[in-house]
Amino acid sequence: MTVSEKSIKEYTTKMRGRYTRMTGRHAKTKLLDEFVTVTGWERKHANKVILGLKRKTGIKVQWTCHLKTECDFVFFG
Repeated sequence: MTVSEKSIKEYTTKMRGRYTRMTGRHAKTKLLDEFVTVTGWERKHANKVILGLKRKTGIKVQWTCHLKTECDFVFFG
């Protein structure tokens, strides 16, 4: 049985609300197991979706120029 993308989005919003209201590790584990079974996603991905985490995009770089010819950069990522 395949589930449409629209149905998954609706289900995700419902489960996100239930997940945030739940207390206790056992209850959240059962809810996550149910979510993984219904959507067919991997557990790690499903957990990130329920928590509402977004992907980090790009690399943050900060340039520091002392003179016009000397520039250094520092990675923040």
